[in-house]
Amino acid sequence: MTTSAPVDPPAELMSELRALVASGGTINQLDERKVRNVVDGMRDAFDLMKSIEDNPYADITLPYYASSAEYYKAKYLRDKRCLLTYLLWRQRQIADSWWTAHDNQIRPSLSSDESEYLLEYNNLMVEYMTHFAVPVDLRAFLWRPPASTQLEVRGLMDHVFVSTITGNTISIYSGKQILLNFEDAESLIQQRVVELV
Repeated sequence: MTTSAPVDPPAELMSELRALVASGGTINQLDERKVRNVVDGMRDAFDLMKSIEDNPYADITLPYYASSAEYYKAKYLRDKRCLLTYLLWRQRQIADSWWTAHDNQIRPSLSSDESEYLLEYNNLMVEYMTHFAVPVDLRAFLWRPPASTQLEVRGLMDHVFVSTITGNTISIYSGKQILLNFEDAESLIQQRVVELV
């Protein structure tokens, strides 16, 4: 008769995470059973630690009681770190999928809460991008550089500024068209000093 070693849920979760990272970081279906096992282990360790500390008959200064309380505290903290590492990795993968425009590809692998997170993240980012007078697409140039590093803009008011890119002083006059570096033009468009031509 063979006996198998007891399974350590946090170690199992970390093994799965290592395998996912080694395979290129593709997110898979969330195994809620594994997550719940870790949470249950955390709850049990915390309850045992508190029962030792709150026991009026246990002298916590004695090594017997102190070592038991420290063991359960260490187990609780270790389980918590493992769980947070796993969940934060998944959260980062979900956010990264939005930035690389692969959010529709991972959607079938997400739990209902993760799908809701992705939906709210998308809504927040769309709201931010459309907040400006000229909508900005934050994902547009992540995988390829812009075709032009300069934009042609028309001045809406007289304005003098120092370019953060070249260090040159640039004068803009109302109605005058000028070519500006992408970074300079973007901030001036947001300030409503210029408009795209």
